[in-house]
Parts: sequence; structure tokens; C-alpha cells
Amino acid sequence: MSAFKFIKAGSFFSAALILLWAGSPAGAASPAKQTRAVQYQTLNFPDNVAVAHLDVWTPSIDAKGAPSTVKTKVTAQGRIKVPTNAHIVMKLTYDGLDHLDTLAQFNPGQVTELNASRLDLTDAHMTYFKKFTSITRLNLDSTLITDKSLPILAAYKGLSDVRLSITDVTGAGFESLADLPIWLLNMEGTDLREGCLAKLKRLPETLVNINCSKTHIGPEDIAFLSKCQKLTGMGLDGNNKITDACVKDIVKLKLLDSLSIADTLITEKSLPALAKMPNLKQLVVRNKTFWKLGSGKSPRPTLQIRDSVAVSRTPVDVFGPLH
Repeated sequence: MSAFKFIKAGSFFSAALILLWAGSPAGAASPAKQTRAVQYQTLNFPDNVAVAHLDVWTPSIDAKGAPSTVKTKVTAQGRIKVPTNAHIVMKLTYDGLDHLDTLAQFNPGQVTELNASRLDLTDAHMTYFKKFTSITRLNLDSTLITDKSLPILAAYKGLSDVRLSITDVTGAGFESLADLPIWLLNMEGTDLREGCLAKLKRLPETLVNINCSKTHIGPEDIAFLSKCQKLTGMGLDGNNKITDACVKDIVKLKLLDSLSIADTLITEKSLPALAKMPNLKQLVVRNKTFWKLGSGKSPRPTLQIRDSVAVSRTPVDVFGPLH
């Protein structure tokens, strides 16, 4: 049996005490009187396998009495202790897939973010995460899941960041996700059924960023997305059913500042209409097919038109915890 692996307290803890923010109104007890002992739970994982890497966020207050959180990095390996009131960002490991049963030791409300991207995670593996209904951010990019896992996601009532790119999800079960407050949706490289996005009925209220590149969506989906008036970023690359006729719906998105239409059938013909979009600052196209007249110029200085060949495909890491 390995020795205890304690969360490193550093300067944030004093012995086993931590200041907890109580959100008290004016006139309530001072922060010093709100101090109480930290409650820890002991968890046991295989000694020779790192099941997951954890960012443990513990509520606290700073020296001035303002609410804050303390972040500690922990590996789910051997015997560890974590505060019972901590929120946990969990990144699974490849070897950890054989030990997912050990994750049942966490309290249901502790895990708020889960990242299993680029692992051979299947629908069977997802059953181990049914209990973690407090998950708000989920990255399953490049995994082996299918539509069979969508009912599990539906139980995450606060799920707002959903990444399912390069999976076998087709959208056939999207109706189960209809009530989720999704603000970021990444479906790049999935074979979506045309019209399936309309099953996500709450998107017009919440959606801010969507990537549907190489998904086979068509005009029906663009018409639905035009109702998502909070959209600021949209990726439509590689969908050859999206034509100049779809632009009449795209221009309805008044807050859109970034649009990628490379390898669609949208051409320079639509540029005057796109240039009138009040907040559009970046338009990504494929020069060889977009420019029919060969002008290659933006109609206004605040709109940058970029060739997809020159645009880096390295994604921005926006899966960091929102703290």
C-alpha cells in the first residue's frame, strides 16, 4: 500500500483549516468566524496506474474576505485525500479506462468537468459517468461514442460546453439534449443527419459558438441556426450543401464576428451581403473556389478575409476551467 498522497496545502491552508466563503449579507459574522475545519474524503486507486489527472478547486476566501477558489493538481493514483466540498476537473488517462469503476468513490456533485478526448472511450465506458450529473463541460472529441451515450449527457442538466467532434454521433438522439443550456457545441467531423440541429430546441436561447465543419449539414440546419441570435462564432467548412442561397439566413446573425465557409458552395457572389453584417470581423474562405472574379479583396477594412490554406488548424484551448 502506498503512502497517503495529500493535496498540497502550500500557503493556502493552515493545518487542516480553510476559510469558506459563506456569502453572508452585510452585518453577518466576520470571515474569521466563518472558518471551519476542512472535511476530507479518502479515495483509493491502483498504485501502479494513473486513472485520471485532477484539478481540484476548493472554495475559499482571500485575505480581504473576497470569495475565491484554491486550485490543486492531483493524480488519481494510489491513496489520496480531497476536500469533500471541492469541485473537480477530471482528465482521464488511456490506462485509466480499465479502472473507471474506481471513480464511483467521488461524490456525484464533485465532478463538474470531464475531458476524455482522444481516448478509446466507448458507450459502455460512459455508463460509469451517469452519477456525475453536475458536469457542465464535456470534451469527448475523437472518442468512440455514438448516439447511445446521448441520454447520459441529457442527465447533466447544466451542461453548457459540449465537444463531440470526430465521433460516431449522428444527431439521431439530439431530442434528448433539447433542454440543455449549450453555449458551445463542437461537432466537427461527425456525420450528422441533415435537420438534426433543430432537435436541440434550446440552442436559440443559449448558443454562442458552434463548429459544424465537415458534418454534412444543409440549408435546413442553417435556417435553424439563424435563430441563434447570440452566436458570435460559426464554423461551416466542408459542407457542400451550403450554398449562396444559405447566406440570406446567415446574415440574420447580427452578433457573428467570425465565420468559416471554406469548402462550401458560398462564393464571392455573397460577399456584399456578408460585408454588411455589423460585427463580422473575420471570414475564412478557400481562395480557389470563393473568388470567382479574382478580386481577392475585402469590401471594408474591418473585415479580414483569410484563405483557409494559411489559417492554422490548431484549436484554441477553451476547455480550461471557468474560474
